[in-house]
Amino acid sequence: MENDNITHESTPAMPTNKGFGDRVESEVKNLLDKIDNGNIFKSIIVLFFRLIGWGIIASGLWACIINMFSDDDSYRYGYFSKFESLTGMQSFTSVIGFLIGLVLCLATIYVLFLFVKKRTNQLEDSAYEGLIHYMYKSVFPTMIMIYGEVLALLLFLVGILSLVAAILSSLVYFPLADMFHLLGEMGDVNDLRDGSGIWIQGFNEYSTYFESLKSNGLMSLGIMAVSAFGLLFTYVIKEVYSYFIKVLIKLVEFAISKNGILVLFIGIVLSYIVIGGFFSEILEDIF
Repeated sequence: MENDNITHESTPAMPTNKGFGDRVESEVKNLLDKIDNGNIFKSIIVLFFRLIGWGIIASGLWACIINMFSDDDSYRYGYFSKFESLTGMQSFTSVIGFLIGLVLCLATIYVLFLFVKKRTNQLEDSAYEGLIHYMYKSVFPTMIMIYGEVLALLLFLVGILSLVAAILSSLVYFPLADMFHLLGEMGDVNDLRDGSGIWIQGFNEYSTYFESLKSNGLMSLGIMAVSAFGLLFTYVIKEVYSYFIKVLIKLVEFAISKNGILVLFIGIVLSYIVIGGFFSEILEDIF
């Protein structure tokens, strides 16, 4: 008697081994897919901004270490080389200025890294609708924001260190001077170009303590106010840029339309007539 229920044993599917040529073809196809959807371009741009953030960390830490000491071969003057011209009390307060400046600069480096990291994450999350669209819509505004925020924070740091130097009537360590100069060419603030530029001097040999405190203190407060306006100006520039791009896109869309082509043609003809007539009169007057 035959069983109605017959169990069929399924044989497991054998994995297909791809050859070397198939694997290469698959990798090339994946690469082309990433190029077509823009992921590879977006990844490269985002990686560039992440490297900027880590570069700030690396270069900032290196500056904090290397600028402590002098190097006669490279004509670099370290912070402690200035102590030869200081009195006993100024040397003591300058040591305090060194510690305060080092701590504030290290904290600033970390905050700068966080600034760049946040803007980079926002750039990574933004939509990609083509390389040109991604550049003018996301990359350029991100560059404006990073530059303005970093420069404003460094300027605010200069104001804080200048105030500390004025209160202590001593030197204060500022190893990020090269980064500051590179970004804004604003190194003339409070004698930042004195010597190697890695210290901020809060005293004047020809002034009393309170006179120096008054002048340098007011200057430091002014620097901090400028940093705040600089940050506000950064956001204004970003908004102006976005508005300009929108207007430019509208003009391009209008120019490629039928009416736009006609208006553009008439404008070119009128410009030729006006400018041509203007220059012809000038030539007639000359010759």
